[in-house]
Amino acid sequence: MRLKFNNVNIVESADIKLDGLTVIAGENGCGKSTVGKLLFSSVKAISNLGPVKQNYKQELLNKYVDSLYKRLSSAMYRHKNPLFDKVFPLPPYKLVNTFMKIYDDELLEDEVKKARYREITSEMQMVVNSMEDLTPRIKRLIAEDLRNILVCVEETDNFAAGFETEMKYLIESEFMNKICSFGTEASYVSLELDDKNAQVDFHLQNDDVVQGVAIKGDLSQSLRDATYIESSLYIHLLDSLLASATFREMPKQRRPLLRGMIPVHIKDIAEKIYAAKYVHEDEVQELKIDDKGAFVFKDRSLYYEKKGVLYSPINVASGLKSFGLIQLLLETNAINENKILIWDEPEDHLHPKWQITLASILVELAKDGIPILISTHSPYFVQGIRYAAARHEMEKYVNYYLAEKEEGNSLAVIKDVTKDLNQIFMKLAAPLNSIMNVSEVRRKKLEEQ
Repeated sequence: MRLKFNNVNIVESADIKLDGLTVIAGENGCGKSTVGKLLFSSVKAISNLGPVKQNYKQELLNKYVDSLYKRLSSAMYRHKNPLFDKVFPLPPYKLVNTFMKIYDDELLEDEVKKARYREITSEMQMVVNSMEDLTPRIKRLIAEDLRNILVCVEETDNFAAGFETEMKYLIESEFMNKICSFGTEASYVSLELDDKNAQVDFHLQNDDVVQGVAIKGDLSQSLRDATYIESSLYIHLLDSLLASATFREMPKQRRPLLRGMIPVHIKDIAEKIYAAKYVHEDEVQELKIDDKGAFVFKDRSLYYEKKGVLYSPINVASGLKSFGLIQLLLETNAINENKILIWDEPEDHLHPKWQITLASILVELAKDGIPILISTHSPYFVQGIRYAAARHEMEKYVNYYLAEKEEGNSLAVIKDVTKDLNQIFMKLAAPLNSIMNVSEVRRKKLEEQ
């Protein structure tokens, strides 16, 4: 696999191999997390689609017609415009019903349906554009709903159109609609899967996917899922995360302010953790460390069990939760050879000894065929990966990258340093080296006195 992109968030360019275990090292603010979120979003857009079928088209159409209904209701009752009476002789709910009746009419040929939809949406857009008292943002949102309705009717039998719709949603969720690098005109992303047999290429402009997604091969036979870990603390926040909503779920709630809103990747892993409640007690795996405990569900609640004693996750060391995440994801088959694991700074909360242990476990998982991408700023962790890869004969399947900003450039470049790991160690060790010479500091202080 291979991920190539330019001008995404803080990253100017990257060309990253994903054929085993991939490590991206660097300082904070150099785009390591950007890579993980972009890969997660791209794979999720594919896995959310599957083969695009009629029921999926219907679901999308319902979603966008419902969104249009809400926006038109607000516009029609708050703004008086004579054109409304001409183009919208019916109240919004009947107008929406008209949309759906056209779609469901089996006597109408597809081309007639499409022509009718084009006519209606064009008239609606004309009215909206004429309303000077509507804010530019509302006009743009209504235009987006109208365009998405046409995409559903005309193009969603095409995998590319479905991918475009899913990617728009994930960009909103994972990047808050701020994905293009500041000051750049356009961005480009290419995800190559399964030895060039399947590939998706798309362009971004003004923080949005532009039309013209290019699909090569059968993406449905490629990666089926992605899991993005940002923190091991998900485990003791599980109940709160499950009660929260994603961007897609929120509009469906009658009282959305009573629920928190979280990105897709957080809700995704919370649901995968909770799925462990269906794991039979005979299938529970102990943590792959010397602690010999395990995270288990008892009475629908998650606990850490050790020697028969149950502990609430909030009373368990954060480091143990990191190993617990791997345990739970493996038990529920959330990660396997077709489901990539993306982990942002897995060394968080871990003593150097456990960093090395976790690094070894990840190498073992990669050896078992699980594709893994990690980002890190810990030299202990990088060396742990390097050592474990040599021990498990995995060196040729581990690729190392360094994310850094070049002098005078506000954007970062991610470069392949697999053949020169000293670049990583020099970058990560530089802060410590700069404060090692305490004697020199004392000498200078004496001279100043």
